[in-house]
Amino acid sequence: YFKIKKISTIINKNFFKKLFLIFSTFIELRSLITNKKINNDDIIYSRATYCGLGILGAKLIYKNKFPMIITESHRYFKEKEPFIKLIKSYLIKTNLKYSDLIITITQKHKKNYLNLLNLNNNKINVLHDGVEIEKFNKINNSQKKIKKKLGISTNKRIIMYVGDLRKEKGINTIISTAKSFKSNLKLLFYIIGGTISEIDKIKKKLKKEKINNIKLLGYIKHETIPFYLKSADILIMPLSKKSDPSWGSPLKLFEYMASKRPILCSKIPSICEVVSDNEVTFFKSDNSNEFYKQILYILKNYSKSNNKAINAFKKVKKYTWDHRVKHMLYQVKLIYNSK
Repeated sequence: YFKIKKISTIINKNFFKKLFLIFSTFIELRSLITNKKINNDDIIYSRATYCGLGILGAKLIYKNKFPMIITESHRYFKEKEPFIKLIKSYLIKTNLKYSDLIITITQKHKKNYLNLLNLNNNKINVLHDGVEIEKFNKINNSQKKIKKKLGISTNKRIIMYVGDLRKEKGINTIISTAKSFKSNLKLLFYIIGGTISEIDKIKKKLKKEKINNIKLLGYIKHETIPFYLKSADILIMPLSKKSDPSWGSPLKLFEYMASKRPILCSKIPSICEVVSDNEVTFFKSDNSNEFYKQILYILKNYSKSNNKAINAFKKVKKYTWDHRVKHMLYQVKLIYNSK
């Protein structure tokens, strides 16, 4: 067991506030070291690029007194403006070079850093995102009872999506596919998530195209999500090619797997690191026609799809947050023992 202290909470896109984040992180660390509240037996865990620069500054000054640094990096950089991209690239490379352990969430990400920084393979660990599987295991009600509890029709097949509604998440694929199912009165699409402006925009589109088989539920409290997922007949994740497919480790994938429901998702590299055709049904990204056909396939071969869902549930047991932390602490122990 160990105590966790949050060093800084200032995250803002404003340039001067980023500078303040670097400075305040450095000052806070200097105070903690000077007052002997942390030492080289402690761990500093960081995900913020600019916060990491403040950490690096303190490490270069205090050296042997400084704690171990673990940096978790989910992306390299996204900036389109060349100058900003160059600066952020340099900052990230510097942060990672001086980190004791680097955590990424995909193999592609790890490979990129190994090539970029010429680091020891053991210094970078891939730990995908995870799920609190207990929240799903404690739900013992049947699908029918869950549907009744949530006010969902028990006479319809429910195709469900949970997540934000940006284009790269595949919302247009969902809408165009739902339109193709308009004549199927036994099928209903449920969409959970999205901002008020995103939902309003979609509602206008649905009204204009006379699509009435999509229900937009908006924000739902996270503790209720497992019930909604278990109420579905198919869980969908139609990520677009524009979603940066080599980098992400979608949280919803692991929650979908924990729900024991058939999953239909885009075949992109980051998802294929976690699941295969044994656990999910794939379709080609941004292809509404194939998406439509695969929904029909799952419904017609539901027993086979359920078997895949069981396989997905078995696999997700190694993607819990507890498992992630244990693996991380094991790596920390190896580093301490090597000193």
